[in-house]
Parts: sequence; C-alpha cells; structure tokens
Amino acid sequence: MRYYLLTGAGFSANWGGWVASEAFEYLLGCPEILADERLRDLLWDSQLKGGFEDALAELQVGHSAGFAQQWSEKHLIALQNAVGRMFEDMNRSFKGRGDLEFRRSENLVQTAAERASAAERRGGPASSDRFPGRISGSG
Repeated sequence: MRYYLLTGAGFSANWGGWVASEAFEYLLGCPEILADERLRDLLWDSQLKGGFEDALAELQVGHSAGFAQQWSEKHLIALQNAVGRMFEDMNRSFKGRGDLEFRRSENLVQTAAERASAAERRGGPASSDRFPGRISGSG
C-alpha cells in the first residue's frame, strides 16, 4: 500500500503542485469520474465545502457505515484511484524537477528593525507592539 502526505496546496505549489481548483479540474477529467455522473455531482457539491477531500471523506464514511445503497465500494475505489493517480502525477513532476529547494520571494524571518520599518510603511504598530507578551530578537 502506498502512503501519501497531504500537506495542502500552499506547500506543494512552491514546486509547481496544483492548488485546489487545479486538483478539482484534474479529477473532473479522470475517466472514472467522467464515467459516473454521481461522482461528478459529488465533486461539484463538495467543491466549496472542502474540495475533493470532503468528497472522499463522504464516500469513506458512507461505505464504512454500511450505506451501500447510497455509495458503493465501486464509487469509493473509483475516487481513490483518481486521487491516487493525481498525486502520482504530481510526485512524478516533483521528481523531474531535480531541485526541490524551498524558495519564496518574501522574507519569512525579519529582524526587529525590518518589522518596525514594515509597520511604518503600513501605518500600524510593529508586531511586537501588537503582542506585548511576545519576545522579539534584537536583530
């Protein structure tokens, strides 16, 4: 059995991973989903509630609770296969990149002087002023 670490699109998007809307589009195009109107409807219904994760959870709960009249094992396996293939495709893409160093354009760590300067530009208090109990570096 393969295991997947679901970190969220905000993490994997740094290396070209798909955000929720792209994952949704990918799944809608999978043969298993195209062939089953109920699965398509489930994905559309789940899009704003929690995305494909919500759809998958509904199938897993419905199947494990014995609601075979609502969702069959066939539905569960079809969505699991489509989701698994989606993550395999992303994983293949990540492996092909070669360089997986984390890079972002903004500074994630700031000195106290940088925080104060940014606060002045915003016209508000520095973060250490907003949170008096916070310890800030001398920086």
